[in-house]
Formats: sequence, C-alpha cells, structure tokens
Amino acid sequence: MSLPREIAGSPAGWRAPARPRLLLAATGLAVLGLFLWSFTIGPYPIPVATVVAVVLHQANLAEKTWTDAVEMVVLDVRGPRILAALLIGGALAAAGATYQNLFRNPLVSPGVLGVSAGAGFGAALGILAGLPGFAIQAMAFASGLLAVGLTVWLGRSFARDTMLVLVVAGLVVSAFFQALISLTKVVADPLNQLPTITFWLLGGLHRMTPAAL
Repeated sequence: MSLPREIAGSPAGWRAPARPRLLLAATGLAVLGLFLWSFTIGPYPIPVATVVAVVLHQANLAEKTWTDAVEMVVLDVRGPRILAALLIGGALAAAGATYQNLFRNPLVSPGVLGVSAGAGFGAALGILAGLPGFAIQAMAFASGLLAVGLTVWLGRSFARDTMLVLVVAGLVVSAFFQALISLTKVVADPLNQLPTITFWLLGGLHRMTPAAL
C-alpha cells in the first residue's frame, strides 16, 4: 500500500495558489484583525477604536480621551504580549517551513530531530544551576543544537543519506533528552526550581514587558 504523494514527500503534492497576492493580502488583513481583537480580550474590556486611538496618540495623531489605566493596559500589558506572540508565531512558522522543505513532508515536527527535547533539557539544566534568564536561553539553544548534531551523527553512523534512519535517530534522541528532563525535575527543588522548569517548558507570555522587546 503506497502513501499519497502529499504525505510521502513528493514535491508534486505542493500546488502554488492561483492568486498568491490576493491570498497574501487576505492573510495580512486577518492577522491585523486578530491583532486588534486581541487587545479587547481580558477582564478589562477595551474597544478596538480606543486601542487604535491610543496607538495614534503615541504619534501625536489623536487627542487623549481615555484614562491612564487604559493606556497602561494597551501599551504596557497587552501590547508587549501580543507583539511577542506575533514574533514567536512568525519564528515558528519559518522553522516549520524549513523542516517541511528539508524533509519534503508537511507532517514533520520539531521532535523529528530531537531539538525540542534537547532545548528543554538545556533550559531545565540552566534553571537547576540558578543561571540568569539570558544564560538559560543560551543553554537551551546550545542544547538544541547538540540534540540535532547527535541525531545527524547517529543517522550517518548506521546508514548514509537515509531519511528514515535519520528520523528514527531523532526519535531516539528526543526520548533520551525527555528522560534527562524528567531526571532534572526529580532532583530540582520542588518549591522554587520545579515550578520554574514546568512553566518554562509549558511556555507563556505573562512576563513580557516593553523592555523585554
């Protein structure tokens, strides 16, 4: 039983949109609409018109008719989180497109090469060592590269240029680093370090500030 070309990884499965410019414009408008709508979500309701007016006020294009609390929520609380979400989403989309192009398969994920588990272990190890935030991010990046390098080394050790062997090696490396993450959680301080590791692995934008951007 053979797989469809779209799943098997054949470039013939990809079809360019008939009107790429129209699709790009529609996607851009959808992102802009979601961007503005995101400001209205939360326990402190703010209309979209007020959000636009607050932004225009920063460029001296609108008079201030709202309270300082509204401006703080838009610019200092929700604004940085929404912008960070856009940047992170763009980075993930670029990474996903790179993976799809590399494996010629639209179903791939970061776990294929073990990079997600490797980065998670590096961050958990940095938190366990009490390192500052920037050092934790650097350790996560370095550990992710280590996982990818280990996957490629294992794949080439058993069979050269075989995609299936590379994928299996990535799954093995991912399981190995997941086990290391579990071991790190076991030895971490349950009151301080363990919650930090758990929340870092889950991800979140609640700590985003204008200075962080």
